[in-house]
Amino acid sequence: MGLIDQNFQKAGTALVSLTDTLNSYLPTALTIILAIVVIFVVYKLVSFGVHKSLQRFKEEDRATVEKMWRYAFAFLAAVVILLTFSGNLGLTGVTLGLLSAALGFSLQKPIAGIVGWLMILIKKPFKIGDRIIIDTLKGDIEDITMFYLVLREVGGMFESEAHSGRTILIPTSVIFEKPVINYRFMNQFVLKEIHLSVTYESNLTKAQEIMMDVAKEKAGKYIAPSKMDPHTRTKFAASSVDINLRFPVPPPKMDKIAHEITEEIHARFRKTEDVEFAYPHMEIVFKKGTKLERN
Repeated sequence: MGLIDQNFQKAGTALVSLTDTLNSYLPTALTIILAIVVIFVVYKLVSFGVHKSLQRFKEEDRATVEKMWRYAFAFLAAVVILLTFSGNLGLTGVTLGLLSAALGFSLQKPIAGIVGWLMILIKKPFKIGDRIIIDTLKGDIEDITMFYLVLREVGGMFESEAHSGRTILIPTSVIFEKPVINYRFMNQFVLKEIHLSVTYESNLTKAQEIMMDVAKEKAGKYIAPSKMDPHTRTKFAASSVDINLRFPVPPPKMDKIAHEITEEIHARFRKTEDVEFAYPHMEIVFKKGTKLERN
C-alpha cells in the first residue's frame, strides 16, 4: 500500500505541476491567438483597399505592388509580434532600427524608383506616347514600368526628330535627379523652325510670302487646334538675310512636314526671278568706268 500511495502522490504532484504550467502559458497563448486573428483581419481589410485602389493600373504593375504589399505587411506583423512578446523592448527596438537603416541604405535606388513610378502614375507629368527629353536623351515613351521608362529613341546618332531604331531604358528614379522636358505637357503641338538664307538683292517680302503660303498649305490644319500661327523672323547676316519660318506641328510629324515644306519652298524659289538663295561664294563687282589692264 505504501508503494501505491507514493505513486499516487507523485502523479498528483505531476498533475499539479502540469496544471500550473498550462495556467502560466494560457494567457500568452490566448494573446498570441488574438494577435494573429487581429493581424489577419487587418491584412484582409487593407489588402481589399489596396486592390481596389490599383484597379486603374496595368495588371502586371498591380500584381507587383500587391506582392510588395504582402511582403511589407509580413515584415510589419513580425515586428509587432516581436515587440509585443520580447522581454527587452529597448534592445529589440534598437536592433530593428539598425536593420531598417541598413535595408533603407542598400535599397535606396529601388525605393526611389518605386516612389518615382508612383508619382508618374498619380501626377502624370508625362504618359505613354509623349516625346520627352531627359538630360541628353530624347525619345517617345513606349512603356512605364515600376523601375524603368522605355523610350523609342529620337535622333541619337544624328541630328533629327526621327526615330533612330534604338530603345532606351531610363530608371524611374531619374525624375528626381534630372529635369524632364515634355513636348506635350501643356499642348499637343510644338513650333518647328526652318532656317534659310536669301541674298541681299532678293525680294525679301516675296520670299516671306512664299514661305508663309507653303507653311499654311502643309501645316494649316494644325493652326486652329494649336492656337499658334505660322510666322517668320528675319535677321542680317554677313552675306545674306536669314529667314526663320516657324509653324505648329505634332512632335511625331516634325521631320516629315519640315521636309515637305522645305521641298516646296525650294521649288517655288527656283521659279521666282527676284528671290535667290544665298550660299558661300565670292563675286567680283566692277564699278562703271573701271578699266581693266592686262599685264
